[in-house]
This record gives sequence, C-alpha cells and structure tokens, in this order.
Amino acid sequence: MVKIQAERLPDLNIPRAGHHTLYVNGELIVFGGHTTGFIPTATAEYLREGKWHTMQMTYPHDDGLAVRITQDKILVAGGHKDSHSVTAQPLLTDCVVNLSWCHFCNAGNP
Repeated sequence: MVKIQAERLPDLNIPRAGHHTLYVNGELIVFGGHTTGFIPTATAEYLREGKWHTMQMTYPHDDGLAVRITQDKILVAGGHKDSHSVTAQPLLTDCVVNLSWCHFCNAGNP
C-alpha cells in the first residue's frame, strides 16, 4: 500500500464540475466541465508555478474525455456542449490541445 499525502491547491479561476483532468509534463491540466447553474464552460486551466492559467477551448466538452495522444498533443472529445438535460445533444466534435503552443484547434486541422 502506498500512502499519498494530499495537498490543497489554489482555487481554479472558474469553478467547475464534470471536467477532465490530466497531469502532463509536470503540470496539472483541467478541461471543460460546467460552472454554477450547470452552464458548460469552454475553458481549460493549467497549474504552473502555483497559479492557475486559463485557456479558451473551441467547445465546452461538459463530461466527455481527455487523453494524451502524442508527446505534445491531447485529444479532448465527447461530452455535451449544452446544459445537462434530458434533451442535451452529445458533442461529437473533437479538439486537440497542442502542448507546445498551449492552444486548442479542431482535430481536422491540428
């Protein structure tokens, strides 16, 4: 059994739930999710030098997934672009985060 020491991090710039989180190249990255009132957010944040930095995403991606696909790219896909409801349409469009430039682009045009 490995004992893990928990540490409180600074609050995110945009509070969120239903997001995806990855630890890449020594930085914690939080993608999408929804804010107060279940409003999807098209933002991501990365923790660098003890401070969260916000990036705009192409689409909100509330729920869904984030997976590292190459050394410097992460695929963010699925989820919903609208508020959670019985009629919320699934988001089928994917986007790619290019870690070397820290920006988002459509998967068809990385």
